[in-house]
Amino acid sequence: MARPEEIEKIWVALCASYPTFGKETDPERLSQTLNIYERLLADLPIEALEAAVMQHIAESRFFPTVAELRTKTMILIGPRRPSAMEAWGDVRKAFSRYGRYRQPEFENPIVAKVVESMGWVSLCDGENEAADRSRFIQAYEIFCRREQEDVLLLPEVRRFLTGYNKIAIEDKDRRRNV
Repeated sequence: MARPEEIEKIWVALCASYPTFGKETDPERLSQTLNIYERLLADLPIEALEAAVMQHIAESRFFPTVAELRTKTMILIGPRRPSAMEAWGDVRKAFSRYGRYRQPEFENPIVAKVVESMGWVSLCDGENEAADRSRFIQAYEIFCRREQEDVLLLPEVRRFLTGYNKIAIEDKDRRRNV
């Protein structure tokens, strides 16, 4: 994980790469901005963050936001998912490999979730492949987007949601028992 002094080095490199950044901003505000970067980038692996910063410098004319750096870093370290069409191809291969009566196993957990949500037997028995493919692709893209959103969550937000969801489940159980 990135330590404050490592993020400060990155900050210096960014400021050197974007010399007009902060020229008309008072030093106190720049210091506050650096503190925010240190706090919101601290959970990222430093090597990946440095690579993301270098890539941003190479391709953008503007100083990066925290969001841009988090997104680029997570793309570097996150799983590379096949396209929706490639995923559909895996499902089609599973039709002949497993048949209607055996439950398939997929390497890609998102394919497994989509197939489970759509129903394996329903997919096997589908009479309109174009419609099934379309629904699969739409669901696959939604699940991939959710996965990426989850990966981008700050640790504090993830902890909050975990606690919040636990309370919501307990509350739902309590209401059911009344």
